[in-house]
Amino acid sequence: MVARRSSGHRRPVGGARAAAALALVAAAALAACSPAAPSDRHPTGAAPQATASPEAVKPAVRWKHGIPAGYAISGEPPGPGVVELGNPENGCLLQLTRATLPAAVGDDRTATEEALDLSIRMLDGEEIDRRDARLTTSTGRMAAREVVVRSAVGAQAADLRMVLRSAAADHALVGLVHICPVGSVDEAVWATFVDSATLHGATATEY
Repeated sequence: MVARRSSGHRRPVGGARAAAALALVAAAALAACSPAAPSDRHPTGAAPQATASPEAVKPAVRWKHGIPAGYAISGEPPGPGVVELGNPENGCLLQLTRATLPAAVGDDRTATEEALDLSIRMLDGEEIDRRDARLTTSTGRMAAREVVVRSAVGAQAADLRMVLRSAAADHALVGLVHICPVGSVDEAVWATFVDSATLHGATATEY
């Protein structure tokens, strides 16, 4: 289980509201990259129950994940195909996302970069860093890209981490997202969450 950073006090409510608002925008940005996908709300990784659109093949991939200390699964995720975990103490959110890709999306690396670019534009955020990353699958590691963004809702700013991979072979855009009020990101929690969340049913590895 992930250890929670001790803060000694709660973050301002405004910062938590900014993080929640940006979570909605992030979910909308990812949905804009592809049609909707079914939900993975249960940590057990139970098989999805939704029907795919006739224009795309439903991805077979699904997330299995733990719940870090201090977090709880949201009963109202910000969009289809999104699992959201929230920490009421520091206002931080963690998300696992998956969505169906259309039949033709180009090569995986280009499609991944384009999905990140679109997300940043919709967040109206400042890109701080972009780097190679890895997602964990049930058969090994999957190449991905991570972006660090700072965005704001009104006067309230928030920090966002996002790891994405567009995988044409799996008909899926998958990702992990972390959104916190500025200064609240716990890098150890984020790193452990990225390493421990496991994508099942994926075949893609390198680009």
